[in-house]
Amino acid sequence: MVPDWRLKVSTPDFVICLECESPIYTFEWDGSRVKEALCPTCGNDQNTLFSTEEEYEEMSSAHESTYGPSKD
Repeated sequence: MVPDWRLKVSTPDFVICLECESPIYTFEWDGSRVKEALCPTCGNDQNTLFSTEEEYEEMSSAHESTYGPSKD
């Protein structure tokens, strides 16, 4: 079993809204995840739809390895 202190992540400078990909600088962090946030761009307030920069990059690279680079 991993000790609780190893699961905690230092508070990130910002999180990314997964609805519109905007950076959010005002949010509440509980030690390992977003507790509360509100995206001023799209209005998203579901704490599970925000991620850290590292998590977002992991998701993006996993998507690219499966589907190839996006054609934006």
